[in-house]
Amino acid sequence: MDWVARGRDYEGDADFVSRHLNRHVARCSPATPVDDVRALVDRDGICVVVNDAGVVFGAADAKTLAARQGATAEEVMRPGISTVRPSEERDKLDERLASRHVQRIVVTDVEGQLLGLYSPE
Repeated sequence: MDWVARGRDYEGDADFVSRHLNRHVARCSPATPVDDVRALVDRDGICVVVNDAGVVFGAADAKTLAARQGATAEEVMRPGISTVRPSEERDKLDERLASRHVQRIVVTDVEGQLLGLYSPE
């Protein structure tokens, strides 16, 4: 299972999150100017804040930008966001997200590096 948790492809019929990721995710560094973050959020609905190694620090969306003031992504992001691994079973994750009224979740590998976003279909 470790290879699936790292976002690698697998054989078989298991329906893991890894096969349903949106890998084209707006991302920025903690030092990204807030106006650039706002442009990414306007375009994609979310901007995931990552360090130079691609490790997730937080995220910003329209609600976050409206509630926080600052000059950089680090100052306006929501830190410590919930993430899941690509090895999550899709049906179980869909149930958890629905029960919490969550429309999307960030997917990371075992090192916390951004792999993509998952949204229930």
